[in-house]
Amino acid sequence: MGINKTELFTPGELAALFNISKQALLFYNRHNLLVPEYIAENGYRYYSLKQYFQLEIIVNLRKLDFSINDIKKYLEKKSLENLHIAITTQEKKCELEIRRLQNLKKTLQQADNVLDSIKSIQPSQISLGYQEEKYILTSDDLDDDMLSKDRLMIMMQHNRRAYSKKDFKKRTTGWILNNQKFLDGKYYYTDRCFTEISKPVKNEYFQVKAAGLYLSINFPGTYYSNAERVAEQIKNFAAKNQLQIIGDLYILPLKNYWLASTYQDYLTQVSIEVQR
Repeated sequence: MGINKTELFTPGELAALFNISKQALLFYNRHNLLVPEYIAENGYRYYSLKQYFQLEIIVNLRKLDFSINDIKKYLEKKSLENLHIAITTQEKKCELEIRRLQNLKKTLQQADNVLDSIKSIQPSQISLGYQEEKYILTSDDLDDDMLSKDRLMIMMQHNRRAYSKKDFKKRTTGWILNNQKFLDGKYYYTDRCFTEISKPVKNEYFQVKAAGLYLSINFPGTYYSNAERVAEQIKNFAAKNQLQIIGDLYILPLKNYWLASTYQDYLTQVSIEVQR
């Protein structure tokens, strides 16, 4: 039985009826979602009237963000009940996506708040003030004789623990120098990395940075290029004001490689607990 091409649609005609591209028809063909009714010897493709109605379903389900596999599954067994199931399933996916976007928006707002707080910080003289307790995750120990690469690997492992695959790294990673090393003048060998977190977690690396009276200073550049100067400034201030240094030194880059092009443009904060 011969094919009456006058009863068939060319790809251009069918695509125009739905305001889609001929490439879209090729895409549906490749996924066996809408295979041409007839392909001539010269390679021209033709679609039947029945396929017009099939394409109507495909195009409209795509507008509801149905996947190709979900559309294919429905076309294999069309019914009122199956369409109801497909739509309610899509509604649930939509709710999950809304929650994902809401969480994303919240993360963006938190990250922007961190940036706003950094904007208000200027390099200043040493300050003394009470700080609330903070929750932190720390890294494995950093040995003094470690190679730079090994220390970096520990920091990278720490970052992986602090932030999951889906978490945006909205806070910088800092370092902790223990109290005795600081008092002994061993400023260049930090002991652990740390990252501030928003709430307590059940984790062997979780610690609480105690509330208390802290000496703090913000300064341009990196800690390692200013360590001796800043440490002596802290010690002199403590001695002059009859303060005893009782805590570890917390070193936190406020502006690092994310926000600065040169080391000179970095902004670093150090803080250490004291008592009168």
